[in-house]
This record gives sequence, C-alpha cells and structure tokens, in this order.
Amino acid sequence: MDSKKTTGLTRGGKIVLGLALTTTTFSAQAAEKYWSYTDCGTDWWDYNCWSATFGGPLDGTAQPVAGDNVYLYNASDVDYSVYYWNTAYPSAVLNSLTINATGAGTMTLSQTKDNLDTLGEIVGDTGSGAVDQTGGTHSVTNSLVLGNTASGSGSFTVSNTATLSSGTLYVGNSGAGTLNIDGSGMVTNVDSVLGAIAGGVGNATVSGSGSSWTNTGDLVVGASGTGVLNVASGGVVTDAAGVLGANTGSTGTATVSGSGSSLASSGNLTVGASGTGYLNIDGGGAVSNAHANLGLYSGGAGTATVSGSGSSWASSDNLTVGASGAGYLVIEVGGAVSNAYGYLGLNAGGTGTATVSGPGSSWASSGNLTVGVSGTGYLNIDGGGAVS
Repeated sequence: MDSKKTTGLTRGGKIVLGLALTTTTFSAQAAEKYWSYTDCGTDWWDYNCWSATFGGPLDGTAQPVAGDNVYLYNASDVDYSVYYWNTAYPSAVLNSLTINATGAGTMTLSQTKDNLDTLGEIVGDTGSGAVDQTGGTHSVTNSLVLGNTASGSGSFTVSNTATLSSGTLYVGNSGAGTLNIDGSGMVTNVDSVLGAIAGGVGNATVSGSGSSWTNTGDLVVGASGTGVLNVASGGVVTDAAGVLGANTGSTGTATVSGSGSSLASSGNLTVGASGTGYLNIDGGGAVSNAHANLGLYSGGAGTATVSGSGSSWASSDNLTVGASGAGYLVIEVGGAVSNAYGYLGLNAGGTGTATVSGPGSSWASSGNLTVGVSGTGYLNIDGGGAVS
C-alpha cells in the first residue's frame, strides 16, 4: 500500500519551499526614497515628503519612480499613515517597498485606488507595519513578507473588491504576520506560507461572500512555525496542494465554518505531515481535495473534525487516517465525509482512529474501507452514525 505522499510539497518529511527570508536584500543600485514623517503630510504623491536618507532633510528627492527602493519608516511614538495614490507615475514598478515602525507608533500604508507595483515587499521587518487596501490593485512580482524577522509584525488587509497579487506570500516568516481578506477582497499568489520559520506565527482570515484567496501553487499552514487559517461566512480559498503542520515542531490549523465557506485543493491535502495539524469543518463549511492524509510521516499527527449538518469533507481519491503517523477523524452531529478507498493505520507504525457518531453523521467510501493495513486502526460507530 502507498500513502500517496504529497507531491511538490515535501521531501523526506520536510518542506522544501525556500522559507528563510531574513536575509532578503534589495538592489543597492536602485535609488533610495524615504518618506519623511517629521516634516510632511500624509500623501504619497507629494514630492516634498521624500528624502534620500532616513530622517534626512527634504531635499527635493521627489516621489518614488520605477526601480526605486522605497521605505516607509517610523521611529517615533506617533501613529502615521501614508495615503497612496499615484497619477504621476501610474506604470512605475518599484524595486522594493519596506514598511516598518521601530518606535511605539505605527506605520500604515493606506491604498484606496490606483495601481501599486513592486518587485518585492516587506511589511513589518524589524518592527511593525501595516497595509490597509480598500481599492485599486497591489501587485508584488516576487515575495511579499508580513512579519520578516523575529521582532517583526506585519498585517495586510484587502477589502471592498480590492485586489492583491504576489509570487510567494509569507504570513509570519520569523515574526508575526496577519492577512485579512473580507468585503469581497481578492488575493492571488503562487505559493503561500503561514508560520514559515520556527517561532514565526501566521494568521489568515478569509471572510464574507465574494472574498477569495487563490493559490495557484501550494498553501502551507504551519511550515516550521505556527499557522492558523480561518475561512468563514462564505469565504473561498483554493490551492494546488495543502499542508497543515509541515515540519517537526510546527502546528497548522484550518477552520472552515459556515454555509458557502470552502477550502479546495486540486491536489492533495495533508493534515500533520511531520508536524501537528488540525482541520475543523463546521456550520456547513466544505473542504475538497484529491488524496488526503492525517498523520503522514512518523511523528506527524493530524486531526480532522467534521461537525454539523451540511458540513462536508470530500476526497476524490483516497483518505488515509494514520499513514505512518497518528491520525484522528471525528464525524459528528450530521457531518459527512466521502472518499474513494479509506485506510485506518496504513503503514507500519501508523495509527488511525475514526469515530462516527450521531444521527445523520456519515463516512462513505466508494471503494473498500480497511481498518489496520500494516499499522493499527480503530473504528467507532455510535449514536446513529453510518459507515458505508
């Protein structure tokens, strides 16, 4: 028997995505532009607000243009916001943008319209930073990092039909990162990582009908750190393959709650690869994928709970509870799980436990359900639960 290990995400039980961004550097050949919070107003377009050095004099540097390294820094105890709109250079692509507050005050970029394009972006490098996008388009060609170093904290909110796109999105690299998508906000990127490096913490919430997060590549919730994903009130998240709790010591949790809320992987979904993973589906939420694993590798532990009428987890391929690790499946209060073949305790050392309880609760396998293949399996059915 084959546990169908997640392709493209893991190699030898360890995530192979490039996670360490604390050494990120930007081209020294680009011009440096610093927003001067002590001498100016709050508008990006005001050329009088920019300096060639941090804290330096307003020297006629003019507003950022294509190829510049741009810094919104705040070392004071006062909260500052810069309001972005750019009619002078609408097609400019910045080399980089860094938003960072190292004092008690905050540093926020507010975007309500127009296009903002960068090659790379850090929100919260060694301090805190925030982006509040309620309109326009925001595009990052390469990596967008929220909470870069251990002392960094970065947040990005996309709402009101605004759109954000990036290459790889790191929510909590070594620091703390937060991504909020609501009010029909739309985010698209290649790969996403929540809680990349040990100590990193990433939280993402996708809420409301029309709000969406599209990953054309992989979505990793808890790579070597801690990741939390909440999909609620009709929010939609899609990816090519997903992992909750990837590497040893990591924890990844995904909760899909409410009618119309969904998490869909066109490929495999792994809950607890070498780390600890939790998948919670309730209130009519829906999760779908190809093959699914709970507890993929030795030392990995994965728990999935499907609770409530209308809540569903559908695997077009097989569902393995306890491949070489520990897997736990709970179906209760009318929740429904379906798959092709089902396995409890697939490989030697793997332990799989499933409990199906309560009227309307069901686990349906179109192929065979095997309890204890080369590992140990337990199946509990009570209170009107059904297994077929």
